[in-house]
Amino acid sequence: MSRRPSLRAVRRLPSSLWKFSVFAAVCLALLVVLAVHVGNISLFQSRRTVYAQLAQVTGLTTGTAVDVAGVQVGQVSSIAVQRGHALVGLSVNTDVPLRAGTDVGLRWKNVIGQKDVYLYPDGRGRLLSSGATIPLSHDVTDASVNAFLNTLGPLLQAINPAEANAFVENVSGAINGDTAEIDQLINSSAAISTTVGALDAQVGAVISSLDQVLTAIAQRSGDVGSLVANLQTVAHALASRNTLLDAVVGNLSTVAGDLAGLVGQNRSTIDSAINDLNTATATIVAHQTQLAQSLATLGSGLAPYVEISSYGQWFQVQTVYTCLANQTACSYDAPTRPPAGSGAAGTPPLPLGLPSSSSSASPAGPASAPTPGPGGTATGGPSTVPAILRTVEGGAA
Repeated sequence: MSRRPSLRAVRRLPSSLWKFSVFAAVCLALLVVLAVHVGNISLFQSRRTVYAQLAQVTGLTTGTAVDVAGVQVGQVSSIAVQRGHALVGLSVNTDVPLRAGTDVGLRWKNVIGQKDVYLYPDGRGRLLSSGATIPLSHDVTDASVNAFLNTLGPLLQAINPAEANAFVENVSGAINGDTAEIDQLINSSAAISTTVGALDAQVGAVISSLDQVLTAIAQRSGDVGSLVANLQTVAHALASRNTLLDAVVGNLSTVAGDLAGLVGQNRSTIDSAINDLNTATATIVAHQTQLAQSLATLGSGLAPYVEISSYGQWFQVQTVYTCLANQTACSYDAPTRPPAGSGAAGTPPLPLGLPSSSSSASPAGPASAPTPGPGGTATGGPSTVPAILRTVEGGAA
């Protein structure tokens, strides 16, 4: 019986009170969420506190996020001064292992100068327990762009704003209207990058070969230096004779012109000479067997002449007349004294190849009276070179 009045009393509450209660609960929940995000408050996360010695903490405040690889793992719990440097307390989640080799540094958070703390975990050393200190030697000062901006300070001061604006305007004007070409250039660069990436093995081989070549050149730096010095000497010598070289080039041009005129004027004579050479060459080729045979026996045939002349002796051969094969009359140098075998006043010419009983060669005096011989020669010897040589060899023997 006692519960009924209470339930009835609750039911009798005005609806505006219910609405206010729901609104207040929603506002409280939003306030908690806002406080967690703005104040970097972790409600249900177990954390431990480690300390880091930093040389410069300008722009750092308590509650600032502590990140590892861009992920928030804690926040700054305290900032104090310790023997000329800052000692920063870091409240870090217990599930993030930190070892003694961990580095720490500051990074810019926004343009108004606020910074975040970044941890760079390392697998070296022991695990850091709660209350451990990261020494000043692990302060990564390059993590901030402050040093970079300080380096750019003199350059930025030297830049003239008007000239910088004019440069930007010129670049913008040059790019304006050429966006299609720029897009094509970017696409072509992407295609080139893709092609080079597909040929990375070949590019690597080329780089290795180039490295070997450069190493070899470096090992022969003295020879390369001598070569450069010699080239420099040659260049100086040529430069000192520039006038002479110009004259030579001019003379070469004149000679070329004269030669062209000479060849043009004597074209028919040159063509005739070339044709005659072709005919002579064809004849030699057609009789190359006989020529080879004659050259092969020439040495043995000339040996007796060399032997006779080596002792101061002399001989005389006079050709009186010649006869062709199957010829009944031969010409001679004394028509009033026709020799025997001349046809009209003497016996018929002997056929070729018959042995002769006389010779006109005299080893120690002038030639004897010419008499006919085989083949129709007044010397009494054969008309062919091998036969003559054999006859001379027989006489010398």
